[in-house]
Amino acid sequence: MLRLAGVSVIALLYCSCSSVDVTKTWNRSQTTDWKKENVVVVSKTTDTDIRKQFERDITTALNKEGYIALESYLVMPELSRLNNLDNREVVRIKNSLIRRGADILFLTVLRDRKEYKKAVKTTYETKSYPLFYRPFRSGDSVLYTKSTPEEVIKTIKRSFVLETLVYDLKEEKEKQLLSVMITEIDNPKQLTSVSREFSKEIVEALVSK
Repeated sequence: MLRLAGVSVIALLYCSCSSVDVTKTWNRSQTTDWKKENVVVVSKTTDTDIRKQFERDITTALNKEGYIALESYLVMPELSRLNNLDNREVVRIKNSLIRRGADILFLTVLRDRKEYKKAVKTTYETKSYPLFYRPFRSGDSVLYTKSTPEEVIKTIKRSFVLETLVYDLKEEKEKQLLSVMITEIDNPKQLTSVSREFSKEIVEALVSK
């Protein structure tokens, strides 16, 4: 008897891809009100590469919708790399952009970061094919399937909460805030794809209001 074995894996997995979800939005005015204004996109992070990637993708998404947007790292490369963003830091950024002729500040900052465990269930099936070599006979092959016990694997996932604020720098201080968006990014895998998806989601949420 000759046995040929093949192995297939059946995985009952939660989605391992990263997901981006805009959970809360608030808008004071229609976004078309500032479509002709000069928008500067700022992403506050301790990592320069992440800052540039997010600013590029947000700028691209805004420009596709007809806005006039520019990345802040091109005009403010000296921006503080600290994640913490208090009112004094926001005022400093605003004043710096006003001196450079900006009209709108499109600011994104990390507000929360969490780690959690997620269960992944797997089961394996082994398929065996007994082949009987007999002269002048056919149809003797029989398929046998054997399953192994289900296995639960716990993995650590990460979740990030980002806040996006839009300010009209031409208005008085009390009237500058135009929009607030809260976004949750679950289990980010790759910077490029997450940044593009995030940019697409927040701009869509913005222009749909």
